[in-house]
Amino acid sequence: MGANAGTGAPEFSRRGTEADGAAAAARGAIDAVWRIESARLIAGLARTVGDVGTGEDLAHDALAAALEQWPRSGVPDNPGAWLMAVGKRRAVDLLRRRTVFERKQEELGRDAKIQAQTDLDAARATVAAKVQAHKTALAAADAAQVLLHRWAEATFGPTSTVLADFGFTPEKPAEKSAAVKAASAAKAAATKKAKKAAAAAVTTPAATPEPAAPAAPAKS
Repeated sequence: MGANAGTGAPEFSRRGTEADGAAAAARGAIDAVWRIESARLIAGLARTVGDVGTGEDLAHDALAAALEQWPRSGVPDNPGAWLMAVGKRRAVDLLRRRTVFERKQEELGRDAKIQAQTDLDAARATVAAKVQAHKTALAAADAAQVLLHRWAEATFGPTSTVLADFGFTPEKPAEKSAAVKAASAAKAAATKKAKKAAAAAVTTPAATPEPAAPAAPAKS
């Protein structure tokens, strides 16, 4: 058993060394391929997505995938085509996500517009209902006032009779108008008389005073 263990250790070490050597060789190949293919890879991916910055990001994603897979699977026969294929798959996924995102934005915009219109219609309906309720309340108040007036007349008699019972004699419109006219005529006559008196005072000359009688001479 000890012999088996002793012979297994070098085998494990040899395999690890071979794996490290393959990984180092793959990394070297990746560096060489990237120096040669990076410019063409970025340009092709930028044309696919329509943006240079996004093309660079996709190219670096393809490079990261190569660093992960090539040490295990080995360097492919056409490394540049492999990187371009991986980058384009990532670009397709990106464009699909972007399309889904834009469609969701459009749906959200339509939903927001519909909701805003619904809220506006609800607000208008609420205002219209309040206005109608106010009109109904005013009409009910007017009807109640008419009914109350009729009930009062039916119960206590006409309004003029009730006021007369309490000592109130409201003036008739014709009587009130005649009184106003008489007062206006009296005021106009007084004003006219005052103006005549003032004019007479201005035009009449003032009376000249009579001279005083001479003093009697003194007796000697």
